[in-house]
Amino acid sequence: MPQQHFGNVHLYTGDGFGAREAALGVALRALGHGYRVQIIQFLQDNPENGESKLQQQLSPLSVVTFSRPDVTVDHPRPEDMFLAAEGLNYARRVLQSSDRPDIMILDNLNPAVYHGHLDLQDVLDFVDNTPNNVEVLLTGHPSHDALLPFCQVVTEHRRIKQVDGLGKGIAH
Repeated sequence: MPQQHFGNVHLYTGDGFGAREAALGVALRALGHGYRVQIIQFLQDNPENGESKLQQQLSPLSVVTFSRPDVTVDHPRPEDMFLAAEGLNYARRVLQSSDRPDIMILDNLNPAVYHGHLDLQDVLDFVDNTPNNVEVLLTGHPSHDALLPFCQVVTEHRRIKQVDGLGKGIAH
């Protein structure tokens, strides 16, 4: 296992395809090196997405979703806000446990904050208090500018050309 240099917060955002995929690439590489990866999903409208199915094939990968299939991203409902808050609380508990992962991906956390599913200050407190030996990756678009000072790596994916309706297995 390579020497760990963890403790950074990454933010992957932008209107182009690839923020989630970049985080999953980091996860696959980390799993290949024997690290433990936890993915916590927010605002997911497809409980049967590829990431959820992947945990059955890759260990030690864990994927937990805190969302309803009919979530409305830009119009938060109380039940969606509750689930998002539960997801952030779950992430806190995981990071405080003795069996915490080496990599934690908070998938679609950025739009959950931007659209009001999660309280910005709660998320800033979470990111600011992340253990130094865990790499945290935040994905999704749009992202809130207040997150930027808390991140050591920020990548913006820009759409240059993208067809709508990329097939199952490519974008789902």
